[in-house]
Amino acid sequence: MRALITILLLSIGPILVAQETVIDPDLLQIKQRLDSINGFTADMSLEVDVNFISMPKKTGTLIYRKGASAEVITDDFMLVPKKGLDFTLEQLLKYPFITVPRGSQIREGDSLKVINVIPTSDKADFSIAELTLNISKNRIAQSKISTQRDGSYDVFFSYSDARAILPRQIKIQFEVERIRIPLSFIGQDVKVDGKLKRSEAVKKGTITLDISNYREKQ
Repeated sequence: MRALITILLLSIGPILVAQETVIDPDLLQIKQRLDSINGFTADMSLEVDVNFISMPKKTGTLIYRKGASAEVITDDFMLVPKKGLDFTLEQLLKYPFITVPRGSQIREGDSLKVINVIPTSDKADFSIAELTLNISKNRIAQSKISTQRDGSYDVFFSYSDARAILPRQIKIQFEVERIRIPLSFIGQDVKVDGKLKRSEAVKKGTITLDISNYREKQ
């Protein structure tokens, strides 16, 4: 009997290992396309829709270098959640992970697939991510990233044409009560209503980034 159990465990073991390391092939194909980008600079404008923040449109330069997080260069204060700038997936997929299929659909003629990305390393700074892959155009359409410290982020990507891999617009919805705003450095043209900020009615905020004039770095 013991020998039979041992044989069963040995036969099941490789299957379990295979399941633990499954990664969606369409995600890998999109990642490979994004990995071909060594770096770029681009012009960016930002608008904030948070009920307790009054902020005029801001402009700056978006800089990305392969192997590093995207950053925004500006002479003024800009409220940009870093999770929303990871549209190359480099930071999200930095550590080992598995994927789980969550269904597919057709939207505006495009074939979309929804998957969960689950990190298998304690070094990852998110607990789970839901990615909507545009299989027809080989790019990311939407992501939802859940973190333990900063809440969750819903990120929506719009593109200039069918061939573009980098977005022309990013909309980031985030949990306002989890945001950390450096009030002492926020700028004279930005106003924060403290009463509204403390209100229980405050739930979600939206940041819209418009990106143009991509200049690729070799």
